[in-house]
Amino acid sequence: MLTGIGFVGAGLVIQDRHEIHGITTAATIWVVSAVGLAAGAGFFVPAIATTLLAVMVLYFFESEKFRRSLSEKQ
Repeated sequence: MLTGIGFVGAGLVIQDRHEIHGITTAATIWVVSAVGLAAGAGFFVPAIATTLLAVMVLYFFESEKFRRSLSEKQ
């Protein structure tokens, strides 16, 4: 099963000349599959904790304030 998830994630990654797109989406697919496996195995508390952590990380890295701070450092 994990091999199939990795294959799907790898299919989402696209490289242009100077940029790579789809890394976050591929990583999110891995996290969602891990949460599904944990919930299916009965580990509900770790599944919920991982879901909350993933949502917070995705929200934080999507913010414009964070992107501006990275572009100012370069």
